[in-house]
Amino acid sequence: MKKRYQVFVSSTYTDLIEERKEVSQAILKCNCFPAGMELFPASTKEKWAVIKNVIDDSDFFILIIAGRYGSLGIDDQGKKMGYTEMEYDYAIATGKPVLAFIHSNPKKIAAEFVETDKDMIIRLEKFRSKVSEDRIIAKWDNKDHLHSVVISSLNDAIKNNPTADGWMRANETKTDHSEKLSINIDKIISEFEKISSSYEKLNFLSKYDNEKRKNIFNNEFFIRHYIQFLDNCITDEALLWEAITTIPSHYLDKRIKDIVVSEAKIVAMFNQLCLQAKSQDENKLLIHTIRLLRNLDEYKTDYSMPVFNLLKSDTNDNELKDACFNYCEFLCLRLDKNETHKNIVSYILDTLKNKEPLFPKKKWIELLLSSCAYESDMPLIHNVFFDNDKETKQYVLDGMFRFCGSYMFIHDIKMQNLFFEICEEAYSWDDDYYTASLLQYCLFTRTIDIFTVDEIYEKLDSVNNDVFYLFFSGFISDVYECYELNDKEKERIRNIIKMRKHPRGNKLLELFDKFGGER
Repeated sequence: MKKRYQVFVSSTYTDLIEERKEVSQAILKCNCFPAGMELFPASTKEKWAVIKNVIDDSDFFILIIAGRYGSLGIDDQGKKMGYTEMEYDYAIATGKPVLAFIHSNPKKIAAEFVETDKDMIIRLEKFRSKVSEDRIIAKWDNKDHLHSVVISSLNDAIKNNPTADGWMRANETKTDHSEKLSINIDKIISEFEKISSSYEKLNFLSKYDNEKRKNIFNNEFFIRHYIQFLDNCITDEALLWEAITTIPSHYLDKRIKDIVVSEAKIVAMFNQLCLQAKSQDENKLLIHTIRLLRNLDEYKTDYSMPVFNLLKSDTNDNELKDACFNYCEFLCLRLDKNETHKNIVSYILDTLKNKEPLFPKKKWIELLLSSCAYESDMPLIHNVFFDNDKETKQYVLDGMFRFCGSYMFIHDIKMQNLFFEICEEAYSWDDDYYTASLLQYCLFTRTIDIFTVDEIYEKLDSVNNDVFYLFFSGFISDVYECYELNDKEKERIRNIIKMRKHPRGNKLLELFDKFGGER
């Protein structure tokens, strides 16, 4: 029986896009199929659960290390750690065969793809050392070299792990359970083919819940029949999209995208739907399409301008506008900025400068702030803040708290001064929510050159009970996830809460112990 193995590919992403493509091709040449971050959702908590499930389903684990440590997450013990290192630790803990490939000469890596933050450099070096000490590693110096060493190493790993689960065609399995599954799929295929109407075929599949449809679509023979069905309904746009959305969401990977959609057809169809939307009150198909396209990541450039144009239009379909905002926000949050991203930022800035209406302004401002992840963006934030009214200023702060907090660490003294001016203005409002949020933000982003930790805690002595409670309840339940505290700091926070004798002090201590302050 011929097995095919699933191989999880773990690495940083934006600096290794081409290398990941080469590794995927190498895996396919070994008659295996790759799995990795391209399948993962945006939500941080949901993402880690999906990652673990994909690793669990994989037979081998490939780790690639170059010049970056990567984005940070929270592991199962509540510790802040890079996703790549979290994936590696989880693969080791679950007993997956791990193949590690480390760049042979980091000094030759382009500067734009190398860590500059001191903390991240230290994390990367410790990670390199840990991997090197744990196992035999392979070195690589360019993408072609990486391609060849992956093929050699993976073939050896397959030979040395004959008991790996792997995947087999349904008609090649011999166990009673597998034969029963094969018979069930054969029956479904037979019933599916007997139905003459395309819409009735879809109704036939719709009677199964999502879990059962996942099992159906996991069968290669059913997929082949379904692809033939899609080919037959390609001229009926509405039917085609209904057929695509019948596929379980977890199946929107590269294999299915390649065979389900033709890029030329999908672009033409989508543009037509966008044009029609401007004169319609309801656009259910288009809304679903935009949500789907957010997952079909490789096509994002082709669709971003039509979505942005829809966002600027005067459509009355609020659900459509929400879908467009979510799509553009997803686009702006990505590090690989494209022309549409520049157009979005320019449009918002020009509209604000000309005092023209933006509706709803809060979402437009948050869309702008979603693209600000570096301290070099501080002048833009500063100008938008001070050039507009108080309502807009509040939206700017809300956007900063939502999008910039976990990324922006401000080290440059000029940028710190700009941020300090924003803080001073916001404090002058004497607003409990913004006072507490700004103090959290300073502590969370380690902006210690603006306010040291001591100064932040000293400021808490002069705030009212509402601000005090807002600060610590927010810090404990949200900020703590990404802010490491040693035992001395934990004890200090307990004492600050106890000395305040706040009416809800016991509740704060209870929250603190629950979210990571345990002794």
